[in-house]
Amino acid sequence: RPPRSTLFPYTTLFRSVLYPHGDGGDKNSAETSSIYHPLVLACLNQGWLFLQHDGNGDNWGSQTAQTTYENAIAWVKTQYSIKNVVIFGSSMGNLVALNMLKSNPSNYTHYYAAQPVCSLSWSFSTWPKPDILAAYGFSLDADYSAFCSSRNPIYFNPTHFKNIKVRVCSSSGDTVVPEASNALLLIKQLRLNTIVHDVATGEHGDPSHFNVTKIGRASCRERV
Repeated sequence: RPPRSTLFPYTTLFRSVLYPHGDGGDKNSAETSSIYHPLVLACLNQGWLFLQHDGNGDNWGSQTAQTTYENAIAWVKTQYSIKNVVIFGSSMGNLVALNMLKSNPSNYTHYYAAQPVCSLSWSFSTWPKPDILAAYGFSLDADYSAFCSSRNPIYFNPTHFKNIKVRVCSSSGDTVVPEASNALLLIKQLRLNTIVHDVATGEHGDPSHFNVTKIGRASCRERV
């Protein structure tokens, strides 16, 4: 098993869910959280393998974090016969998820974004700058602006996602990660006919962002 990860196997495995966690989460979040745990059980009951990884503590969307997750998926594929891989991103975990989807879209079939952080520039201006700079190995704001434009999901070419089934769940009441600066910008940028916007309610972390039935439509109930 990849280091700093948690793997929930089931019976005959042909499908896998990768979960990049949000800020403050770790490799055990999906097992210990009352919100996430029903999702894990739903995936397992449908015959999915559920892989949670902490990205070595870096979920800002840097190449290092992305490679860590991709290596974890590659390891799983050496152990199990996996045909479909779904990425379920929560909060800032979506910065990693979206960069993975952009770089290797053929590796994934579905993407579910819950209360997503989608704008790297918004993150940089809103959250502690040293954390993001450290993730990218930078020390100056100018370096950030020059390099990270290519890794900012709100500027991604929609053609990277044309064969991926995308569902985005956000709430207008989210003041921690405002949907107007993140989820809605991503939806506008992708311009996909296949994209589904699930409307949640309440603040960031509200259980309505993690409706097992809706997530199941994106992943758990999808047959090979």
